[in-house]
Amino acid sequence: MTVTLKLAKIFAKEIIYRSRKARRKSFFYDPNKPISLWKNNLVQIIAFAFPSICIGSVCVNLYLETGSFLPLILGLGFLGVLQASVAGYSVASIVNMLIEHRLIEPLLTRPISVSEVWGGVILAGLLYWGVLTSFALVIPMVVLIVYVTGNLLIILTSILMMSALTILAFGIGFMATALSPGVKRSRILRGVT
Repeated sequence: MTVTLKLAKIFAKEIIYRSRKARRKSFFYDPNKPISLWKNNLVQIIAFAFPSICIGSVCVNLYLETGSFLPLILGLGFLGVLQASVAGYSVASIVNMLIEHRLIEPLLTRPISVSEVWGGVILAGLLYWGVLTSFALVIPMVVLIVYVTGNLLIILTSILMMSALTILAFGIGFMATALSPGVKRSRILRGVT
């Protein structure tokens, strides 16, 4: 395990632990329950796949009735924009939580490079906080389109689209966090972001 992967896991677990500690104990919620990061991702994948399948089936039916690729392109574009917005929100929220709980500042005084710290933040966003699970908004529709049309080029274009939108989402998320008041007050965080 590399340093960045360890940092990502530590960031994710620490944020979950601190947010659990801040909440009250209720009937459905137990703060002493073990932290499961992958269970949260599975719930997100199921929740994201449902609208993709619904929109995809409507677009495929319109394609079969008209013979035009326009409904498929519009549906895939809409889901791509939705994926970018979900991923951007995920990045902005994790970086904001890291800054709010002051988890980054102690690491910057240790013998860990800034690139490793931000690599851990990026991996935490990808693996644990919904950036990769947002791909479930696009993948089921791509599978439907490939199944109906038989065109495998759609797989390549959708991979390129998801990659570009994920990079855009990271940029938007970091930019939104850099404008937050917590970053503006700290010289260290201002320099890093």
